Amino acid sequence: MIKHCFYNGKETLAYNDFGNKNGFSILIQHGTMASIKDIGCFDELQKAARVICIARPGYGESSPYVLKNILEYGTIVSKLIETLSIEQFDILSSSSGTLYGYTIAKECQNKAGNICLQRNPGVV
Repeated sequence: MIKHCFYNGKETLAYNDFGNKNGFSILIQHGTMASIKDIGCFDELQKAARVICIARPGYGESSPYVLKNILEYGTIVSKLIETLSIEQFDILSSSSGTLYGYTIAKECQNKAGNICLQRNPGVV
């Protein structure tokens, strides 16, 4: 079930929180051709981990919002992390989501652990 976190007063950040609620938290930052609804991609991971997929502003049910700069995205996600009371987490970013994963790690240095980046395999 898609949930929403408010930031900047009225903007919403959509996310999907699934898997083992007692497991270690992993934030998923998908690429352009993926969605926070793609929970089937994480069947094995969600057995042991709490998986939180985040839709960037303008994607899915997240409010359209023009970032002042790319680093602002990390600040927005820090509000979600605070709302969910997450103390420590890892980041899994893919394709165009990798840059956004970096901004989360930079903004949340005291909480972010490992960051795994999956690059786009390119055109076949």
